[in-house]
Amino acid sequence: MSQGKKRSYKEAFLQWGFTKFVDKSVEKPQCVLCNKVLTTESMKPSKLKEHFERSHSQFAEKDIAFFKRKEDALKNARMDSSGYFFQSTEAGLEASCALAETEPNIKEIVRKKQYQPSH
Repeated sequence: MSQGKKRSYKEAFLQWGFTKFVDKSVEKPQCVLCNKVLTTESMKPSKLKEHFERSHSQFAEKDIAFFKRKEDALKNARMDSSGYFFQSTEAGLEASCALAETEPNIKEIVRKKQYQPSH
């Protein structure tokens, strides 16, 4: 990319599952399927398409309305421009899923803990 050229988000990028994420006034592409934020240098069709085909090829037949719903859900999940709330929530969800996989009786354990009288 030439030094003076600044790439900007185009609505057409949504066909590959990308929306715009603004970080300190800099636009970056964010995948609405895996939530990954790519570098500004990746804001070109070939890079976005490459990510989509490599990581999300199972969604190739989805229409633009599908990606728009994903985009809306992602934007509604963000609490601030940094995306911090979403990222911390995602980490908590991943931890919960990992715990559920390793401890099949987790519901029973939590239920017992909730109803034990504290001393």
